[in-house]
Amino acid sequence: FTYHFGFHATSALLGWLTSSTPGAAVIYMGQIINGLAVLSLFTLSMRIRRSVLAGTITILLAGLLLNMPMFFVNWSRYTQLAGLAILAIFACACWRYLRAEKFSLSGLLISSLLLAGLGLTHYRVLIIAGVFIFAFILLYFKSLTLQSFAVRVIALAATTFAAVLPWVINVFSGKLTDILEYQVSSPASQINTTQAALIQTGNLFIYLAAGVWILLPVLLAWALWRRQRAIALISLWWFLAFLLANPQWFKLPGNGVITSFAILISAFFPVSLIFGESITGLIEAVIHDPAPSDHGSSADRRIHSAWINALIAVILVSAGLWGASQRKDTLNKYEFSLTTRPDLRAAEWIDGNLPPDAKFLVNSFFAYGGSLIAGSDAGWWLPLTARRQTTLPPLTYGSEQGPTPDYINSINNLTASIIEYGVDHPLVKEMLEDRGITHVYIGQRQGSVGSDKPLFYADELLASERYDPVYHQDRVWIFKINPG
Repeated sequence: FTYHFGFHATSALLGWLTSSTPGAAVIYMGQIINGLAVLSLFTLSMRIRRSVLAGTITILLAGLLLNMPMFFVNWSRYTQLAGLAILAIFACACWRYLRAEKFSLSGLLISSLLLAGLGLTHYRVLIIAGVFIFAFILLYFKSLTLQSFAVRVIALAATTFAAVLPWVINVFSGKLTDILEYQVSSPASQINTTQAALIQTGNLFIYLAAGVWILLPVLLAWALWRRQRAIALISLWWFLAFLLANPQWFKLPGNGVITSFAILISAFFPVSLIFGESITGLIEAVIHDPAPSDHGSSADRRIHSAWINALIAVILVSAGLWGASQRKDTLNKYEFSLTTRPDLRAAEWIDGNLPPDAKFLVNSFFAYGGSLIAGSDAGWWLPLTARRQTTLPPLTYGSEQGPTPDYINSINNLTASIIEYGVDHPLVKEMLEDRGITHVYIGQRQGSVGSDKPLFYADELLASERYDPVYHQDRVWIFKINPG
């Protein structure tokens, strides 16, 4: 296991503390992380502009007015979201550490601890954190000498590396380092199908509404006109990160190390901060108090200020309620759910009626440019819900060291053969027998999640003498494979 450790470790901890099943622990921790990714922006917003109003607007935007990160509920990706929750706090701590007039040991330790946690949580977000440091030096190099910056950055890197060294050693046992080496060394002209799929941006309005994209340059220009260097830093930081995700624009290698998709689904992070600071600046410019002599007595000024604050509060609450009404349509359980209640009932039946060594053929499809196999219904979850093996491992099988040298090809070849020949073909039957497959599972979603066409249908299994139905409730089917 060399994949992102942090989210899985916290989910396991939650499972131990609450006696939750692994699936439930992942879902519950995902929602906790979703909330923390929003709330952590308040801290960074306060660093950018010491204003509770700016912080409030920032988390109001990220939490209710923007569709991200709430949309993460639909298809997880909580590992990256966990990294973003840490990233906001790290940026705040590192900002203070790098800007301090004198070298701060406590600042170094806090920043290193956060960066080490980020390194254990999400590798791509760790790289984005490195881009923050680079952007910070570009904008603030006049406040300290380059030598001072170099000492602080090297100390930060060394301390962080020492903290995560055991995990770094473990990572070398998988294939992530080989994948990274291939991505960095492959010229831009040799982009394969998988890499081409990863660098596509798609419809930008999926990540942020059209109005947000239109207002973003306007508010950014407003902030820069007011010489808000902090907003310039945030903008430069994420602009450089987006360029880093698209090295092919400059005919450079590195496609896939960071993807445009990973940057765009994180766009709520900088956009909320920019909007929060800029809107606050606009509000303060509109309601700027005149000189005391022009504004009546002290009591009058307090009344005036109270009315202004009340008006702002009403506007914020109204915006939050409106955003909540919009976000209720963001969740789409039907489109993205793999496991449903009928599947859970079937899992209980499997656990109570089939032998522990039963192994299932499950629905799947080619993903990531045809390089990996993903599940398309609850069959993918049977190892957790029914404690039975399937033909489909977790998606990380592409980056981990499998039990055999040809493990990836072995997994992919079965699905490829079924697509080409059909589930009742003699070659497929032989492959199933060689792998010890005893049953076939068709979930409530009928292999339709993420896939245009199921790998196999109940009708074709019913028409074959090779497969006998042993369970059918709702739309869930379980077949036993007859040997011979």
